[in-house]
Amino acid sequence: MYSTKSLFLASFLYSSSNVEFKGVDDSDPQNILFNFYPEDKAKDLIDEYYTESGFNCNAKKLFEAQKSLKDRIFEAKRQYNS
Repeated sequence: MYSTKSLFLASFLYSSSNVEFKGVDDSDPQNILFNFYPEDKAKDLIDEYYTESGFNCNAKKLFEAQKSLKDRIFEAKRQYNS
């Protein structure tokens, strides 16, 4: 399992068909973690993300992923504050 707290990196991974989104760890609402599986494929994608070697993603999927993950962040914070 690969975890990140970066919304942008998580959005990139979420929009990819190479890894599976396994949910969020919101035990600390100030540091929400996004979890992806399998870890090795996630790390390969991350290398592409940072080096731009072969970086390719669908912009619509990327922005939809970002919106979906933001909704999860706000829901976790709303539940924490209730």
